[in-house]
Amino acid sequence: MVTTIVKEDTSKDIAELIAERAERGWDLHLAERQLIVRVDENTYTVPSCSGRGTYIVHYGNQVEDCECVDFQVHHISCKHLVAVALFHATRRRANSKCEVCGVGSDEKSLMGLRNDHSKGGPKYCLPHYPESMSQTFLSVGNIVLDRLSSAKEREAAIQDEGVRS
Repeated sequence: MVTTIVKEDTSKDIAELIAERAERGWDLHLAERQLIVRVDENTYTVPSCSGRGTYIVHYGNQVEDCECVDFQVHHISCKHLVAVALFHATRRRANSKCEVCGVGSDEKSLMGLRNDHSKGGPKYCLPHYPESMSQTFLSVGNIVLDRLSSAKEREAAIQDEGVRS
């Protein structure tokens, strides 16, 4: 098997390359932070953007590397390293536990309630996040209510026609 590496446009300076990767890392962190998993003290798995697998990222102490081709070729922070750095920074900021299952912020990303800006407020992992749970129940409930009301309207219209006949 032969691997061909396509040379990146060299007209960009290093600052532009780093800025692009930082932006893509931020996007990856926002979209997939629930899927970034801390394997051990300095090792994380980060999902690929294509959705086909994960990358091993070493971050912490004096080690920063990723097994992706971008990092291996250019030796500058890739989007996976940036996503882990953001993940790591949010963990340091708040060492808390999910209110429902007790999982720690060092194991999973935790979220506070929307519009609750108090420090130390309750935190939840995604499966136990009240707004996501209530949104699911509300949307299912709304569908059921819509179907019931339209069925009742149809039934009332049929009864009205029956009375008129």
